[in-house]
Amino acid sequence: MKRISLIVFFISIVGILLISFWIYGKYFKKDGAALLYFAAKKGTLIETIHSRGEIVPEKDFNLHFPSPGIVEKIFVKEGQVVKQGAPLIKLETTDLELEAQKLRDQLAQAEATLAIRKTEAGNTETRLATITEKQDTLVKSAYSTLLSNGLIAEPSETGQEATAPVITGHYAGSMGTYRFSVDKKNITSTDYQLHVFGIETAGPIIVSKTGPTPLGTLGLFVSFPDDLERYIDKIWIVMIPNIKSTTYSSDLNAYEQALRDQKQAIEDAKAELQNTAGASITNAKILQAEAEINGYRSEIALIDDKIRKSTLYAPMDTRITKVWLEKGELALPEQTAVTLGTAGFKIQTDISELEIPKIDERDGTKVVIRLDAFPGATIDGKVLSIEPQEIVKDGDKYYRTDILMATSSLQLRSGMSADLSLLTSEKSNILIIPELAINKREGKNFVTIQDGKNLKEVEIVTGISDGESIEVKSGISAGQTIVVSAD
Repeated sequence: MKRISLIVFFISIVGILLISFWIYGKYFKKDGAALLYFAAKKGTLIETIHSRGEIVPEKDFNLHFPSPGIVEKIFVKEGQVVKQGAPLIKLETTDLELEAQKLRDQLAQAEATLAIRKTEAGNTETRLATITEKQDTLVKSAYSTLLSNGLIAEPSETGQEATAPVITGHYAGSMGTYRFSVDKKNITSTDYQLHVFGIETAGPIIVSKTGPTPLGTLGLFVSFPDDLERYIDKIWIVMIPNIKSTTYSSDLNAYEQALRDQKQAIEDAKAELQNTAGASITNAKILQAEAEINGYRSEIALIDDKIRKSTLYAPMDTRITKVWLEKGELALPEQTAVTLGTAGFKIQTDISELEIPKIDERDGTKVVIRLDAFPGATIDGKVLSIEPQEIVKDGDKYYRTDILMATSSLQLRSGMSADLSLLTSEKSNILIIPELAINKREGKNFVTIQDGKNLKEVEIVTGISDGESIEVKSGISAGQTIVVSAD
């Protein structure tokens, strides 16, 4: 009996120990954290904005100009059906075009100056002759600009009802006066012909039906805004230069400055032929000329972009519901210019003010749409418009964004929810790591890397992200191993 009691006692002790070890291992024992390893590698990354959206009836939507301007032409009427890409409304761009041309003339002079500077860095024996030739070119260019800018056609007699012909081109002649008139080739002909006299005699020249017509042979062209019948047997005069032009004073100053620059450049070239420090002077002038060229190109690009955005185009096949502007009216950036209507659906989403600058409303940022109701299916889309008025949510500002969906065979219904991926930009051959590897502290980004047998935390500078991977601009290099805790 005593032996049985002893056996029972030992069995109980063993049972208690086993149960204790099990409880300790399950609830108290702490294992070392599992680690994940990733290699920093080069690749291509598409910056992506992730958002949630909802299908709504497309109905009508509004287009507006990004910058103010005077309406020059309205191409459509209410109720008209138009194709994608058709022009709708155009703002006046004459001032922008004149400014762009002036900058291009200055760019051409700056490029010629750079060519001179680079030549100056070469053979000193031929430098003076080259500089003289290049300066002559600059003076001729400035003189041509003086004679070409702001030219207008004026009637030889008062009381002309026709709109004045438009003079364009770059004049390559001397000061003087053009006169021209229009008549029909013959009574039954539908062709009109131009007669030019004054500075030169030319013609008859058949008036182009598709674009400007050469006004003689010295680089000028003439266009007729009205029906050509209104110009028959009327004489128009073009004074060269147009001393009444708003640009005449500045163009004259530029020409006189070119003459002074020509004189100074030749004097400098003569001095530098005997100057042992001439090379360093020339290099400084090259850097200065390159900086001027880059400045002109940037300004031209900005103006060209404004000109491009001064015309509204149909973003898809659609119907004109309402035209809100009239010819000659001032269009404001937040003012609806035209309302378009289609049957079907669009997606609306609210984008943070921090992400809105990344979206290209004019060209339509591409969007990948994944509807909750159709797992695995995707629909292509593009940004259609962004409402100018902000929406405040929990103290943060958002902007409602309309997204046009491509045609789909899916049975879409209003109110369906969707995950949206707005593809804002793409970079190739950049360093990429998983975004989950980043630790953020005090506005800075850190990652942990494998440094031999040890782990080391380093600060990095990041770039674009697609929500899963992120660009690393500095801090680590390709091939380094990134360590992330799996907890």
